[in-house]
Parts: sequence; C-alpha cells; structure tokens
Amino acid sequence: MLLYKDGKFHAHGVAFTIPDGFLVEPAPDAIPQNGLVAYTSDQRYMVEWDVEQGCHGTKEELEELFLPGGTFIPLGPITPLTVNGLAGHQVMCRSSADQRWEMRFDAGEGEELSVCIYANMKNGNIEDARDAEFIKTVLAGIGVE
Repeated sequence: MLLYKDGKFHAHGVAFTIPDGFLVEPAPDAIPQNGLVAYTSDQRYMVEWDVEQGCHGTKEELEELFLPGGTFIPLGPITPLTVNGLAGHQVMCRSSADQRWEMRFDAGEGEELSVCIYANMKNGNIEDARDAEFIKTVLAGIGVE
C-alpha cells in the first residue's frame, strides 16, 4: 500500500511523484501492489512506479527479464545509474508488443523502486523517451524518504 503525504507517494523508505498533467490509470491490467500506473498527457508513454519486496539486487532483477523462454529482448546493456541518492541499474528492451525502459533503485533490505516507461511499438521508439521532458520530471520526483 502507498502513503500519500506532502505531494508524494511513499512506501518502504522511498518516495515518488506523478508529474502534473499525467493521466492516472484507475484499473490497469496488472495493478502494482505498492505503485501506480499513469500515462503522459498525449498517451504516447505509460509510466509504472512500483516498490517491490523480496528482490535480489537491481542488476539481477533486470537480468531475469532475459532468461531463456522470456518475452523480452535487450536493446542495450544493463548499466548502473544513480538518481537523487538512489543507486541502481537500468536497461531498455522490447517485446513483441512494446518497448520498455526499466530503472530499478535499491531501497535496502531486499526492496527496490522500479520505474518502467513503456512505449507502444506503433507510437515510436523507447529511445525517444530518454531526452523527453517528462523523464526529467519523473526522475526528479523519486528519492528516499
């Protein structure tokens, strides 16, 4: 469950905000237990924030996307990143239906904040999101409590 306080959503020691103008999905197909799903105002990208428990490390969790028999194909290597004091890893990948940029941040004690940006293949390339203005706002809104 999420706690909403002072304009941020909080869970397990991390916090995030949803940028102004985003469209919140009231009933997504896969409801994150400790997160939310929202779309950019043009509905070109979907962003999912989720605080997950029982994780084995940010890099290891991303590597599991590419196990044999999985549905994702990497578009580049898994690389480290640090945002607002949260360290983790990121990767861009694709499935048959969409492209995904997943960033995972270590929240300690087996907990991680996952931030996934999805682009439907009809709407363009996930690489285009890297420099989009909304990404700066999404990343500025995450951090430790």
